[in-house]
Amino acid sequence: MKFHSIQKQLKDNVTVTIREATTQDADELRRVVKEYVEESEFIPYDENEYQLSLEDEIKWIESFHEVPNSLLLLALVDGRIVGNITLTGNKRKQLQHTAIVGLGMLKAFRGNGLGRLLFGAAIAWAKDHSSLESLTLEVNEANEVGRKLYESLGFAQAGRLPRNVKFNTTYYTDTIIMTMKIK
Repeated sequence: MKFHSIQKQLKDNVTVTIREATTQDADELRRVVKEYVEESEFIPYDENEYQLSLEDEIKWIESFHEVPNSLLLLALVDGRIVGNITLTGNKRKQLQHTAIVGLGMLKAFRGNGLGRLLFGAAIAWAKDHSSLESLTLEVNEANEVGRKLYESLGFAQAGRLPRNVKFNTTYYTDTIIMTMKIK
């Protein structure tokens, strides 16, 4: 294991455990991701579009164990997965110092500090235990709460993909690319 489990308190005094994912988490994680993808107005999937087999989910989790500059952390409350964060490190030699960050959580756990805790754990690991030097993420321009969180953590806007997400036949939003130098 790359990451040692930690426990923290959320704003509402709920205790959350943050730990590295294992293949035994695959089925529950698949269900949780499907749920938060369908709940989110900012993750660009249509209803029922997120379809990952259990075998694919296991392979996905294993990929984080196989790549030294990648990490998949879970947030658990009362033993139940409620969110996750990924650092997907680039495998190409000249880009191995970079990773793309992905964050997701159940709607009931938004706004209570869980995202900040997951980011804090992932960034601390990246600084102390990896070859990563910079992190990149993408955020929907309409996701003001997410953008403010990322800015408060030290991410800065690096670019914009105009009209990148099409929500219906007439409504488009930009995707904002943000980066953070960690070393």
